[in-house]
Amino acid sequence: MKYSVIVETEIFGRNANVYIKYPSDQPKLTFSETSHILVSGISLLLKLVEQQEGKPDYKLMEEIVEHLNSEFVSIKSFSDAKVYPKK
Repeated sequence: MKYSVIVETEIFGRNANVYIKYPSDQPKLTFSETSHILVSGISLLLKLVEQQEGKPDYKLMEEIVEHLNSEFVSIKSFSDAKVYPKK
């Protein structure tokens, strides 16, 4: 089966709202399954960045790992995360 994950972002200056959505006609994925799908997408983008931007993939990987670490260290990051039930 083909699964889709929809990522929407609203950016307000230095803040952003990120929404993870799923098409209504597919089975609901767990947060763990969704995380693995999104990481696969990031891996694909990492491999393509050198072709499009000339930036080595390992450099972007370092930036992404640093970004993830900073999100987990911050007591503010995602402290307001919410799950909205499927309508």
